Amino acid sequence: MESAGSRNAVVRCPSCGHILATVEMPEMRASAKEPASGPALLRVTEAATYLGISRSSTYQLINAGKIPVVRLGRLVRVPVAGLRDLIEI
Repeated sequence: MESAGSRNAVVRCPSCGHILATVEMPEMRASAKEPASGPALLRVTEAATYLGISRSSTYQLINAGKIPVVRLGRLVRVPVAGLRDLIEI
């Protein structure tokens, strides 16, 4: 993985260099020293349940850039750390 700016990371194919995924990295806080138990990434429906909102509202927040996401091809995953940051605001 290589850095592509201050908050993004790019995953490239080792053989051809094609970009496989772009990952938006949340900024680390001093209290985030130990990894949390459970998955680091959630499906959009799981993120909606975590936030207590609908799936469509979650997609609206993702499209507005208020919820960080990891895109792997067609898959969209939401980092738990990004949700925690959103709640703390």
